[in-house]
Amino acid sequence: MESSKATSEPAGRASFCHLHVHSDFSALDGACKIEDLVAQAVRNGMPAVAVTDHGVLSGAVQLYQKAKAAGVKPVIGLEAYVVEDRFRKETGHREERWHLTLLARDDRGYRNLLGLSSKAFLEGYYGKPRADYDLLREHAEGLICLSGCPTGRLSKALEQGRDRDADAEIARLVDIFGRENVYIEIQITGIDELAHVPARLAELAARVDLPLVATNDIHYLGASDAAAHDALLCVQTGARLGEEKRMRFSSQEFYFKTEAEMLEAFRDYPEAVSNTVLVAERCNVSMDFDRILLPQYTVPEGFDGEPAYLRHLCEEGLTRRYRGTP
Repeated sequence: MESSKATSEPAGRASFCHLHVHSDFSALDGACKIEDLVAQAVRNGMPAVAVTDHGVLSGAVQLYQKAKAAGVKPVIGLEAYVVEDRFRKETGHREERWHLTLLARDDRGYRNLLGLSSKAFLEGYYGKPRADYDLLREHAEGLICLSGCPTGRLSKALEQGRDRDADAEIARLVDIFGRENVYIEIQITGIDELAHVPARLAELAARVDLPLVATNDIHYLGASDAAAHDALLCVQTGARLGEEKRMRFSSQEFYFKTEAEMLEAFRDYPEAVSNTVLVAERCNVSMDFDRILLPQYTVPEGFDGEPAYLRHLCEEGLTRRYRGTP
């Protein structure tokens, strides 16, 4: 995904790995099982694979365990829903909510992703778990930021010819995450109306001196699964396959592509493909399943042990929440 060429990769090492895999089961949006994603990465000789669910980290532990067992590096991340103000209700316009890809660089980054996701639900939930730029700044340590898929704010601005907005967005991301942790994310989706966007992203990357990284939005494992995924979208939205005006994907390119397919798709941007390995090498999260990590609580004087204190807290909370309720 970055700017060193595929030809510069050491012999015997894969020059591409999937760093942006969407597999959101809760939204009925992804038709891939994590074990199948990992197995596909193994079959293709890829050193790493990422899962970036929309707004959540529910697949992170399973990805870590399955990938580690298969000898593939797990890259933990999420695709955040970003708004200007997470406390404000939306007006219903889709453009007010942008996607941003965040990857955990280390254990601190993983904890920050957990905190960001939790607060996006607790403080910003309105249809989706939403984060704003203040929340991103609060949890930026240990993260790598990819500028987002075609529904990201940067890509959308370039698609619509709003160059000043694109410059402002990339400047804000650099300010939040640090220049060394920001990559211009580029996707080639096969959607005609977005065909001009990759070149605009590459021009911007060169102008602001930030590396390109090629990502592949995977919603189903193989190209032949596109029809099944379309049916899944109908289940999610309560629509029928024959309906003209319903949610559907505009191309059939959202599957797990091989390195050769990615190199062909991004033949004009080979450095963006090889940079996927460089990004993956920077992501090193460790999970310890051999320790009990329950918090330790100190029981104040006047209580006969933890059960008595817990009962007191519960009764106190009930009184506070339901005072005056019959």
